[in-house]
Amino acid sequence: MRAVNKAIQRERHITPTIDDVIAYLNDAKVFPKLDLNQGYHQLELSEESRYVTTFSTHVGLRRYQRLNFGVTSAAEIFQNTIRETLEGLNGCITSSISPDPRKVEAIRNSQPPSNPNEVRSFLGMANFCARFIPNLATLAKPLRDLTKQHVKWKWTSTKNMLWTVSNPSHKIEVLLDASPVGLETRYSQIEREALAIVWSCHKFHLYLYGTQLSVITDHKPLERLFNDPQSKPPARIERWLLKVQPYRFNVQYQPGSDNPADFIFRHPLPSSPTSREERCAEEYVNFVSMHAVPKALTLQEIKEATKSDTTL
Repeated sequence: MRAVNKAIQRERHITPTIDDVIAYLNDAKVFPKLDLNQGYHQLELSEESRYVTTFSTHVGLRRYQRLNFGVTSAAEIFQNTIRETLEGLNGCITSSISPDPRKVEAIRNSQPPSNPNEVRSFLGMANFCARFIPNLATLAKPLRDLTKQHVKWKWTSTKNMLWTVSNPSHKIEVLLDASPVGLETRYSQIEREALAIVWSCHKFHLYLYGTQLSVITDHKPLERLFNDPQSKPPARIERWLLKVQPYRFNVQYQPGSDNPADFIFRHPLPSSPTSREERCAEEYVNFVSMHAVPKALTLQEIKEATKSDTTL
């Protein structure tokens, strides 16, 4: 399978995604790293391209002879060059792997658990980031102790933030829970839960396609809808069932208190956007504010000038 994937990448000249990298490096033990000094400057620009980089200085016009930082397409050009250089070398691949800082921050700022069931759910959620957590078992022991019977509940103000690569030979389970503020807020509850299954199958296609897996949900009616060929689902859900026919799975019910996916949805950040439209608007405004600042000014100068202007 690995040889086939590499052949496809060579044919299509596709840079591997993070999921491809994780799958390719499965079972690896040692990870050396090579970082080129002034990497972009290692690539020389062709004569016909150099005029595009012309810039003005106090001694006249100048232009770059090598790929310069700041060019929109520089990252893609450099990435593709490295890919071509490492082509055919076993065990060599470009792309680093790290947790998304925004998701880490969302978990760090989530409300603390208030009972043992929520602690179990939180631990299950944190376990999905296990690859980035050294000594996870040691760090999680105080939290695991809170889930035991006859242990007095005590949550201190000190909270350590807990931060597997898929193997086809291992049993695969997809644990999911539909959020009331997620993909489709206007859908009924059963439709949201069914859509979560469809979305998860497509999201993790690389790991799920061609394998037998279990889908764990806290919505019991889905067991019959997805597992029983004789079921009569609504038209919308029936269309979704057709979309997941390429996947081999059975749906299993598990109460929300035992479902790791349940924690983050029941503990959303108070300031997080409540709809896709709001989220997109916030991201767009943030992008403009951070990338539309003229070179001759700083963002702080614009803020101060705006405050002093009566109209603005």
